[in-house]
Amino acid sequence: MQKQTMSRRGFLRMSAMTAAGAALVACTPAGAPAGGEAGAPAADKTVRFWMWNTFAPPADEVLQEKVLAWGEANGVTVEISRD
Repeated sequence: MQKQTMSRRGFLRMSAMTAAGAALVACTPAGAPAGGEAGAPAADKTVRFWMWNTFAPPADEVLQEKVLAWGEANGVTVEISRD
């Protein structure tokens, strides 16, 4: 039985081909979902936002307004808790 060795150049060539193949597989788009019935409708979305009072109460109010505006813009119910 003969012992076969791989040259450095052969190893680098095989490594490069493996990396290129992995990159190509990673770039393929995900498969399209199968046709048929649609999934269940999304449940109500609620986000619980915990915040604490800082040294700048006006900033706290601005943050609260921004969080509530984000919830309205994205169709999410936001519950703010100041503990």
